[in-house]
Amino acid sequence: MGSEADFYEYRTRLRHYERARPKARIQYILRHYTSMQRIVGDYENKMKIAIQEEAAFNIRKSRGEPGERVQTKVWSDPTMEQAMRGLEMDQTFQRGDIRTLLRHVDQPNQHIQDWNIVKDMKFDCTQIREALHTLKPEEEDLFTDYLNGKRTVDSIADEYQIQYQSAKNKIARIRVKVIRSAAQALMLRYGRNRREWLWDLK
Repeated sequence: MGSEADFYEYRTRLRHYERARPKARIQYILRHYTSMQRIVGDYENKMKIAIQEEAAFNIRKSRGEPGERVQTKVWSDPTMEQAMRGLEMDQTFQRGDIRTLLRHVDQPNQHIQDWNIVKDMKFDCTQIREALHTLKPEEEDLFTDYLNGKRTVDSIADEYQIQYQSAKNKIARIRVKVIRSAAQALMLRYGRNRREWLWDLK
């Protein structure tokens, strides 16, 4: 599989996320707030497919006569093998450590890096939810409804009897609070030499 394993489209997107500053990460998650769980699940699904197909290709390539056992739990019955590997993969993803799945892939470290980025994405999502909880109850309800599409700038303007721009500014002020709060947590996790992140939160 060689060169094909060096590049997957989802990997490019994950690397782009990995390089992003906290503000960009948080803004991305807020823009896709209602679909982030599906987005993360899609990355995990594509990782599973890539790992499974790489491993299956390399096992077929290295296998000798029919019935020969290549390694423990790897048999020549493709249906049984695929089912067992699929079950093992689901259980391992749930446990959160994919190293045991990478015995037959071309570049294990690349898959580990992908997985670590997905874990970071889950962490970032959690920190945004925590940041929402630091808001005043009225602000949290308002902004959460806005993120979920239950309220719009127009409906907020009508509800508070304010101008459209004032409603827009109200949402923007709450958004800044969330970004600042979440970014503090992200810097603690990724910080080290990235103190300049805090200067990018205006």
